[in-house]
Amino acid sequence: GYTWKNSADAQGPVYKWVDIKTIGTQITGLGDDNSKGSFNLNWKFHYYWSDYSKVWVGSNGWVAFQNVGNIAATFEPLPSAKSKNTLAAMLCDLTFTQNNNSAVPGATAWYWTNSVDKFIIQYDSVPYWVDPAVNPAAYSGRYTFQIILSGADSSVVFQYKLTDAGTEPYDLAGEGLYTGIENSTGQIALQVLGNEF
Repeated sequence: GYTWKNSADAQGPVYKWVDIKTIGTQITGLGDDNSKGSFNLNWKFHYYWSDYSKVWVGSNGWVAFQNVGNIAATFEPLPSAKSKNTLAAMLCDLTFTQNNNSAVPGATAWYWTNSVDKFIIQYDSVPYWVDPAVNPAAYSGRYTFQIILSGADSSVVFQYKLTDAGTEPYDLAGEGLYTGIENSTGQIALQVLGNEF
């Protein structure tokens, strides 16, 4: 099984942001409630009881080792049948598009691999969706975070560079926000946070 530690733990991971925007590949086509993929790791990552060589990236702050289609609101605590085989760095209603379907300025996602034992997915300046009746642009806040896979020890690291809630409150009670990992059966998970960003 997996355990989790944060950077405040004496033996936890050391925070070291690796900006991949200048060396990685931009993921195009992410919008509101969709996913793109698959993206090749170019090596095999051991996760729970299987080895994986590709991932799918969801607009709502998750990465999966199989094509799960779309994971959208309402988000559920982990484990959940909705989020099988996923890494949920910030599983909530994020969006790359505004209410008029144009791109949110500055919101991007990237991936990078060293083709040996490291793969990084980076969400950069991505806001969460809000009701257009509250905010006509239909988004608020900005979040920049990474999911880092290491083949050296089969570890998964979530790093958060920016968590700006913006001016409109995210509807935690109604839509949910979770962080953790889940296996391919949807029955085993390690939830780290729930509705706590």
